[in-house]
Amino acid sequence: MNPVCSTPSSVTASPLLTKGSIIPNLFCLKLDFGPTHRAIHVPNTHIPETLHSEILRGSVEGIYRETLKLGGLASRVLPGDPSHIVIGIKTVSGGILTERPKPLTRLLWALRGCGVVLCTGGSALALSSTWSILSSVTLAIGILSLKTALDIPGPAKATRMLSLLNSEDMN
Repeated sequence: MNPVCSTPSSVTASPLLTKGSIIPNLFCLKLDFGPTHRAIHVPNTHIPETLHSEILRGSVEGIYRETLKLGGLASRVLPGDPSHIVIGIKTVSGGILTERPKPLTRLLWALRGCGVVLCTGGSALALSSTWSILSSVTLAIGILSLKTALDIPGPAKATRMLSLLNSEDMN
């Protein structure tokens, strides 16, 4: 994951057409930083509905987005296989809005649950000392599941980063 927190002068999102149809919540994001800088186009970006409504109003002061791993679990559970996701925005009024899409939340809980169950089972097998190879494999899969859950983007980091925008801590 590659997190980016930026303060563009304007943000626009245009729907992406794929094979003649529009995929819900998949946009081409345009970040304009003023007349002296070129606009940045971020194609194939997933924007949750609540955040998209604020972008349409034009009341965005800061935006937090993450680049998803190519072919990773996080990008595969979202419609359209996006390469970027907007997790949070800071509005002109100073409010911070964050949202993790429901498919990512379900994936996070599934990975955490499997990881805990597999680590617990692997530890129990290790204590029985007769299934040492099986316990090692079970523990390894459980740890890998928990590590994968850490790669799923969430709102906590977005809130922290957006609250620092235009504050004295950034100077």
